[in-house]
Amino acid sequence: MYSNEAGQGTAPHAAAAEVSHPIKQGLVQGFSVYVDTMFVCTATALMILFTGQYNVENPADGFIVQHLPATEMGPAFTQQAVSHHFPTIGNAFVALALAFFAFTTIMAYYYIAETNISFVGQKKQHKTLLIWILRLLILVSTYVGCTSTAKSAWALGDIGVGLMA
Repeated sequence: MYSNEAGQGTAPHAAAAEVSHPIKQGLVQGFSVYVDTMFVCTATALMILFTGQYNVENPADGFIVQHLPATEMGPAFTQQAVSHHFPTIGNAFVALALAFFAFTTIMAYYYIAETNISFVGQKKQHKTLLIWILRLLILVSTYVGCTSTAKSAWALGDIGVGLMA
């Protein structure tokens, strides 16, 4: 859901383009979901599965399958899978890709929120105040996400996506 927002309903906000017919932009937006899901997400999953760089946690206790140390979870699976084939650059590549993904996601959410604010309130002063509040909220959220644990950052992200949807 974080990667392609399929079913979330926020993609039309970013589809502001001048085209000869609206269906052209609609097809591009719809196709982007399939490209992201079928190529990026599926390729990542297959890479993790084929290299065996994953754990399967048992809900009761311990692991059903444990190929990595118990501390390795989430994005570390992808990092280990890439490093399996490219040991010298694998970790750095995934870390850099994750940083770019996080940055572009923050910028996209900011753009979507500012677009929504442009339709709230009739007076320019209200819009300006709301945009400044949004900017501060984005900065605080980014700081909290960077300084908190991964578990709490994902929980806050889930809450934010749920509220937005």
